[in-house]
Amino acid sequence: MYLAFALLALLADASAAGAKAASTDDEVWALARKVNTDAAYQTYLDRFRYGAHASEASAHFAGRPSRPVLVAPPAPPRFLPVPPPMAPVQVDPCADLISNQQMTVADTADGRAFLQAQRSNRLTDYKKFAADFPNSACVKWAYDRVEAREKLKVASIRGFGPLAAHARSRMVFSIDDYPARALQSGEQGRVVAEWDVADDGVVESCHAIESSGSATLDDATCRIITRRMHYDPARNAAGDPVRSTDHMPVVWAMAQDEPEPVQAPK
Repeated sequence: MYLAFALLALLADASAAGAKAASTDDEVWALARKVNTDAAYQTYLDRFRYGAHASEASAHFAGRPSRPVLVAPPAPPRFLPVPPPMAPVQVDPCADLISNQQMTVADTADGRAFLQAQRSNRLTDYKKFAADFPNSACVKWAYDRVEAREKLKVASIRGFGPLAAHARSRMVFSIDDYPARALQSGEQGRVVAEWDVADDGVVESCHAIESSGSATLDDATCRIITRRMHYDPARNAAGDPVRSTDHMPVVWAMAQDEPEPVQAPK
């Protein structure tokens, strides 16, 4: 006798601004061949590492001389260093809020504002939070997120488009993701989530367009998608990265106990 939990996630392809945006292996490869630049071939490989044309794309980079990297050997120590004293463990009041959104800081004004910025995952919301609550314990998290996003900027590839957004991973849910609160109360259901894909490939503004009937499951769906999904963004006809949208149905279901096998009478 056992109790199992099942998640079903079916991902639809994100669409670019154009109706005929390339998305398949052959379509993206044709664009890469047309543009014929390192960036175009690398983008193909980023999307289809084991694709039908991966060997041809890799051959584009083959035969180039690699520059040797000289690493100076470390100087031998003259004495055995004394380890620094252990620093006292500091509890980050925002760590639990970020991990499970159940921290008491969520009951404060800055906690609620940070939670909203985290759910939307938009740079403008993080920046507004930092400006409105400069002394909040969560402001460092907001600055870190802004800094990380600044490093994700995607360069334009002239003529490499229109191109649909491409999810780097389609396996974002696991059995361990079932929320404990929903599990304890026996909540199940199907959620259809929709979100924006920013021009740097980050998920923003996830929301349920079809609810499961459980706010806990709806929130968990978007929280997981926002944290774990990342895209090679869509591109317009000029090859500039642009925003797009995507959606996915997710079924949260608790499998029932297996019935005892019925033995035939002797």
